[in-house]
Amino acid sequence: MAALSDIARGAIRASPVFSRLSDDDLVALERASEEQTFRREAIVFRQGDPSRGFYLVAEGMVKIVREAPDGREVLLHLIGPFDNFAEVSLFEGSEYPATAICVEETRLVLFRRDEFLRLLASRPGFSLGLFAGMSVWLKRLVERIEALSVSEAPRRLARFLLDLKLRRDEQGGYVELPARKYLIAGQLGMTAPTFSRCLARLEESGLIRTAGQRIYVLDPDRLEELGGP
Repeated sequence: MAALSDIARGAIRASPVFSRLSDDDLVALERASEEQTFRREAIVFRQGDPSRGFYLVAEGMVKIVREAPDGREVLLHLIGPFDNFAEVSLFEGSEYPATAICVEETRLVLFRRDEFLRLLASRPGFSLGLFAGMSVWLKRLVERIEALSVSEAPRRLARFLLDLKLRRDEQGGYVELPARKYLIAGQLGMTAPTFSRCLARLEESGLIRTAGQRIYVLDPDRLEELGGP
């Protein structure tokens, strides 16, 4: 199995879930993992596929979706750098409960299921470090939820745009919305009309310019100020 790149190894160490592991445990974790790269719109796994393990995003973004009875794609989560996904497949059966699709060119680290479970069973220090790291992750998650609950909608939208990968074309810097606007609105805790009004407000203020799913960032400093830390 090929060694992980510096980018993948750095992502493991930047993940809050693994932040309390010792150096020896991190090395053991790396041996139980492999690096994978995907093109935009590539499917990492489909709902019902046998579980190979769970993943960490090193670069890029992944959307987790399920198909509704009427055939619509329902967005469950957007996963960015240093976040994990598909952990439930470790313990809840052997199949993935949803489909994972790359929003852009993406680099992932796969933690192989059987080897990861052996680490949990054979290395008490690894298990304790993992639980401690999960506590850090949960604390950050609660802080995110609290920020969403007290922030005004434009600030939430600005923060979301700032977290997307900035690209460039002949017209300037832009970000690509990773899903339909009404789906992103739901992720941000707002209605679709509120999302559209927030986009319009940012555009009227000269911070952005919308072009379908493409959002040109006209004033990154003011957008950063609005989005906050």
